[in-house]
Amino acid sequence: MEESHRLGLYVSYYLSRFNETAYDNLGYGNMLETHERIGKILSVPANTVKNWRDEFDPLFGHRAGWYQRPMNPSRVKVAESLEELDEISIRAIVKDILTGHIQKKR
Repeated sequence: MEESHRLGLYVSYYLSRFNETAYDNLGYGNMLETHERIGKILSVPANTVKNWRDEFDPLFGHRAGWYQRPMNPSRVKVAESLEELDEISIRAIVKDILTGHIQKKR
């Protein structure tokens, strides 16, 4: 898996789990604007960010999400690694990813 995709899963988990709070705290605007900004930062399409977020939705019930199929093992790994952390802790990780403090491997 590409490093930008792996990092994007962490960001998308945050968006799904904390929903409106996450979008507000990132400060990129509405959902579409946030997906576009994150996509640009991680060099992935905005729709990919949205789809990744949707894959985590069955865990939190904010949207219908991707309930039709089992969760991919990489998504399960991300969810398990973050499940014990609070919003502030995960937001710090996400901000580090989005500001380049956690860098994509080249």
